Amino acid sequence: MIVLSQFGSVVGAHRLWSHNSFKAALPLRVFLLFCQTLSGQYSAFQWARLHRVHHKYVDTSKDPYNANAGFFFCHIGWLLIQPTPEAREEAQKVWVEDLRKDKLVMLQHKYYWHITLPISFIIPGIIPWYFWSENFIVSNCVAVYLRWVFWLHATFTINSFAHFYGMKPFDKNIKATDNKITWFATLGDEGWHNYHHVFPWDYKPSEWWGYHNGVGTMFIDFCAQLGLAHDLKTTSPEMSTKRRQRTGDLSCNEKDKTDDAPRIDSCHFFFHYQTLHELSLDKRVRASPYVPPPENEVKMTPAAILKVRVHRIGFVLVHIFAAFGLYYLVRGQVKMQTLVATSVMIVLSQFGSVVGAHRLWSHNSFKAALPLRAFLLFCQTLSAQYSAFQWARLHRVHHKYVDTSKDPYNANAGFFFCHIGWLLIQPTPEAREEAQKVWVEDLKKDKLVMLQHKYYWHIILPISFIIPGIIPWYFWSENFIVSNCVAVYLRWVFWLHATFTINSLAHFYGMKPFDKNIKATDNKITWLATLGDEGWHNYHHVFPWDYKPSEWWGYHNGVGTMFIDFCARLGLAHDLKTTSPEMSTKRRQRTGDLSCHVWGWYDENVSPVDRKFTDIQYKEVCN
Repeated sequence: MIVLSQFGSVVGAHRLWSHNSFKAALPLRVFLLFCQTLSGQYSAFQWARLHRVHHKYVDTSKDPYNANAGFFFCHIGWLLIQPTPEAREEAQKVWVEDLRKDKLVMLQHKYYWHITLPISFIIPGIIPWYFWSENFIVSNCVAVYLRWVFWLHATFTINSFAHFYGMKPFDKNIKATDNKITWFATLGDEGWHNYHHVFPWDYKPSEWWGYHNGVGTMFIDFCAQLGLAHDLKTTSPEMSTKRRQRTGDLSCNEKDKTDDAPRIDSCHFFFHYQTLHELSLDKRVRASPYVPPPENEVKMTPAAILKVRVHRIGFVLVHIFAAFGLYYLVRGQVKMQTLVATSVMIVLSQFGSVVGAHRLWSHNSFKAALPLRAFLLFCQTLSAQYSAFQWARLHRVHHKYVDTSKDPYNANAGFFFCHIGWLLIQPTPEAREEAQKVWVEDLKKDKLVMLQHKYYWHIILPISFIIPGIIPWYFWSENFIVSNCVAVYLRWVFWLHATFTINSLAHFYGMKPFDKNIKATDNKITWLATLGDEGWHNYHHVFPWDYKPSEWWGYHNGVGTMFIDFCARLGLAHDLKTTSPEMSTKRRQRTGDLSCHVWGWYDENVSPVDRKFTDIQYKEVCN
């Protein structure tokens, strides 16, 4: 409830209604008004009106929480005393026509004192008492009063701490500061207050990108990905740098973009999500009706729009069900047999993704007999990460054009994008084009691969989402809902994110022993998440045909490598390609000299030297 209150105050009342830093669709506005009511800090209309006066006349007698009146006054005292006549007058004069036109805001304002009592003070105290038999007094004292007081004072550190203590990188002549206590109290959302008073229209609280900007910023970005938030205003690096250089020359305090006062630097506005359409990375698709059409405009078809939106909604729902599965797991409501079965299915999914789609079909790092290929295709279907053909095709493009606009999960587009965002938006035209051009003749000749690709959407539902949920329920009488939430959704979400740490964490954090000029790194978290199989990613991008994930021998290379070795001993896997110690040592010595990226063994740019020094183990015996 504290986080929901934060969404109401920080995202809703502050950034949306006070500063117009983004626009919100109807469902999001309803949700934020509910959260604002839960916070118990005035109606959104009253909150925004006072806050606009604060920004317009900061630290003067017209400021309702004037910092010059003392620390206690600007923290909480202003609530306990009648405001100055100037502050009352300006509260009536400040521009709020946009708020008056918002019927939802005015409806909440009209009935605020009727709805705040049940939403903020009655229901939160009843929920713990009714649903899990919490002591009634404890329930109310903690879930109502402690929660309300905590968030009240956390919010008010913005008016007090962030106006008294800290740095002033953008305007040294105002009292607003960047304060770490406020940053911590508001869950990372409001600590950069000097920046905010200079650029109040920015939906981010600071000049930096990244989620040290707080959960409120994360929530806005997430809503933008879902199409619930748009026109996210932010400040360009050039603009913030220039303001740093002329700190102290700010001629007026702007409340927002709609203020009728002179606006400084308004020509430098850019809309983070308005430069691209919310559903497509194609720059030829018009971002919104409010911007000029691009050259050679391309329109998304209704079918394409529906596909992306359905994909996003389904993705959110699956994560919600997975959260329930995690809840049941933490509460100890999952039987041991279900945990074992889920773990086995995760390992099988790993075999499908890591051994099959990745090392066998993407990189041709070994060859597999028919029974092994059939087994790996089953495991790949269980993992529910596209067909093996589609998985391998995209992955070859990734290796061939890594970290460029042609890379389907380009790390330069940001951590969120390369982790999961690329699944939730239409790819760039370059990525789509290269996916059609990349060499996949070996895959097309594999009848099993093409059979799975042809019927993938027919078999994925029973194999990955129906049967895994039925097994625990049918064989050992697991609760049906628990069975599905854990063995289906939690299992799928866990392995999805474990796999995608390869695209994100292993392209942002870690060492680069083989090529310091690419983003791929050796990352321990990825190593752990993928059960030891994919953590040595810098090595892998240099030697993608190696069936091992690193230059070392041993089973810290992961269960996938163990499985390939085991199959080789059974005669099910052969021609295991690996890199000789001499070869890896030479590449270490010339780190940074990699002339081009290759997708695997059959790439035309694999050098003769690399082919010569690659060891092929368990060579196929031709009769």
